[in-house]
Amino acid sequence: MLRVLISSALVSLGLLGPALPEEAQRVLPALHTIAASKEADRTARGELIFADEFDGAQIDPTRWTTCYWWETDGCTNEGNQELAWYQPGNVLVDGGVLRLRAQAQPIETAAGTSYPYTSGMITTGRDTSRLAVPPRFTFRYGTAQVRARLPRGAGLWPAFWLLPATHRSKPEIDVLEMLGHDPARVHLGLHYLDAQGEADRFSTSWRGPDLSAGWHTFTIDWQPHLLVWSVDGVERLRYSEPAHIPHEPMYLIINLAVGGEWPGPPDEATVFPSDYVVDFVRVWGYGELVELTPTADATVEQEEPTVNFGSAITLHVDQKPVRITYLQFDTRPLAGHTLTAAQLRIHTVAETGAGSGHAQTVWLLEDAVWDEESITFAHRPPLSTQALGVLRGSTAHGRYSLYLDLPPLEAQLGRLITLAVATDGDDGMDFYAREAGATAPRLILTTIAAQTSTQESSRP
Repeated sequence: MLRVLISSALVSLGLLGPALPEEAQRVLPALHTIAASKEADRTARGELIFADEFDGAQIDPTRWTTCYWWETDGCTNEGNQELAWYQPGNVLVDGGVLRLRAQAQPIETAAGTSYPYTSGMITTGRDTSRLAVPPRFTFRYGTAQVRARLPRGAGLWPAFWLLPATHRSKPEIDVLEMLGHDPARVHLGLHYLDAQGEADRFSTSWRGPDLSAGWHTFTIDWQPHLLVWSVDGVERLRYSEPAHIPHEPMYLIINLAVGGEWPGPPDEATVFPSDYVVDFVRVWGYGELVELTPTADATVEQEEPTVNFGSAITLHVDQKPVRITYLQFDTRPLAGHTLTAAQLRIHTVAETGAGSGHAQTVWLLEDAVWDEESITFAHRPPLSTQALGVLRGSTAHGRYSLYLDLPPLEAQLGRLITLAVATDGDDGMDFYAREAGATAPRLILTTIAAQTSTQESSRP
């Protein structure tokens, strides 16, 4: 999707350096083992680590935001010379589908720039330029898939693509791009930096049926040594140069661009409004599934500094008075593993006080030396500055997956780690403790073992 520099904002932030991060240059072993599981969401692709079926009345704010990270109340992609200003109001959910709607709707931004069109986009990335804030969802290696009906018409440019969580513009995986004046052709590709730090790409286009006439499924199979693009279950492109394949966490973008240097502007035959309709988005993670329950947990309270709620069946996160919940997990068997996906799963209790209108932030603590018998508010591991994930809009009697930022968590694998849950407001949520059995908190990781064969995976 990013055919040239994303925006001048990237340059000013120093995020378009000539070389990939060291992590992105690593070539990891190619064999991925899949742990056996009886869960219904387990498939030949691995563990279903992210999914949205769009069954509600609006997008899920724990999964998606509606702009690029460099803007908030609206945005565009200046690097592509697009003609639309992305707006939250152009992101619609109804009837079990997502609609990204392009409209001939002139708009003037707060900066005084005018655009002749508005459109919609969603992304699992950040809604801020601050890298300390966790993205909503990232993963490293796996299968990402969307089922969609694409709009036709000159100037329309629907896409599904992946970008690095570092906010760099490369590498970039384009799972699908379609130009509305040629609705029977899908464009697939990879953008990367070569050994000299110069932008390069590997891509193709495939001509098939009219993609605007019905539903079609677009899939990328991302492995350390291999990328495979498929349309409706049939492979259409593969790439096997590990040095150029991404080896870092990436996030998802689905957008409907209008105009730009590549598609050109709409013409008189282009129909507005036009919708990019998405039935579902699913991501399966590669690696062995590891599901951990806390080895210790406790909630401490500021107003009664000697009080410890570690033995309770429920845990509390509340700032009236201030409470912080600590969860300890033993990851020592995972020393040296590569982390491909991570989530903290929490079940809120049934009482009305279990929900919150405020965000619940998961923090990674540097000091994990504590036990639930002795911890108090006065003698507790302090919160670090490393946020791993955020849960927004929790309600009573719900199950939530807080998707966690991978690199800082991976750096702690192989030891006892402590996660703390705290709210940024004056109300928090109550959730079940480790004694609660099936509803206890769980740290769910997918990992690739440190020592594996370089044999190519047989997974489709």
